[in-house]
Amino acid sequence: YPFDRYGQDVVYPYSWGGMEHQELSTIHRSWLLTQSERGMAHELSHMWWGDMVTCVDFRDIWLNEGFATYSDANYIWYRFGHTDFINLMQTRAQTYFQADASWRHPLYDPPVSELFNYGYTYCKASWVMHMLRYLDEENYYPAIAVYRDSFDYAMASTEDLNSVFSAAYGTDLTWFFDEWVYGQGYPQYRVYWQCVPAGSDYQTTIVIHQAQTNAPIFHMPIEIMLDCPGPGDTLVSVDVLGSPQVFAITLADSVTSITVDPNVW
Repeated sequence: YPFDRYGQDVVYPYSWGGMEHQELSTIHRSWLLTQSERGMAHELSHMWWGDMVTCVDFRDIWLNEGFATYSDANYIWYRFGHTDFINLMQTRAQTYFQADASWRHPLYDPPVSELFNYGYTYCKASWVMHMLRYLDEENYYPAIAVYRDSFDYAMASTEDLNSVFSAAYGTDLTWFFDEWVYGQGYPQYRVYWQCVPAGSDYQTTIVIHQAQTNAPIFHMPIEIMLDCPGPGDTLVSVDVLGSPQVFAITLADSVTSITVDPNVW
C-alpha cells in the first residue's frame, strides 16, 4: 500500500457512488448499507492507480479508471470466483457497445463531455487491460510492477504504458494501442469452418471474416477450441492479420464443433 493510512468518508446525500482522495475515499451511504464491495475495491485501487501513479492529463483519464475498473473486477474474481468475474466483464462489454453505438470516439483524448463516460473510460478501458493480460499472461503482472515502480508518486501517459509493456513482453505493442486506445470501434467476427479426412488424419479449415464496416481490421490473436469426439479437445491460438483469413489445422481426430474465444479474453 503506497500511503500511510486509508479511510472511508460515508456521506449522504451524494450525487455519485464514490470518489477517491489520497488516503481517504468518499463513498455513498448506500454502499455501506448494501456492502458494495466492488465499489469500495474500485476506490481503494485508485490509491495505486490514480493517486500514486497519476495520468499526465485528462487525455489519459482511461489509465486511472481502466486500471481501477479492472482491479475491482479482479477483486470479484478473488472474492466470488472466475464465473462472476467473466459475467461482470461481459456486462461491461455490452455497456461499451451501447456507448459506442451512441457516440463513437477514441479511448484516448475523448471529447470533454465524455471524459467520464462509463462505457468508454471505465468499461472499454478495463477491457483494454484484460486484453493486454491475454496477450502475455505470464508477464502481465511483472509489467504492472515495472509500470508502478517506474512512475510511483509521479505521472504516466498511454505511451509510457505502451513502452513498459512492450519491453516486458519483448514485442512492440504499438499496433495494439493504435487499434484499441488511439483508434475507434471494435472487430465483429464471422467464422466459418469445416473438417474433412486428410489421409489417416483430419484437416479442419477455419475462415475468419471481420464484418465491421466502420472500423479498420483488428489484429488480435484469437483462441479457438476444437471439440473432438475422442478424449481431449484442442485449444489453438490463431494470429489474425487480415480479412478474410484462412487457417488449416491437422489433427488425428475429427472435429465436431468449434468454440471461438472459449475463455472470454
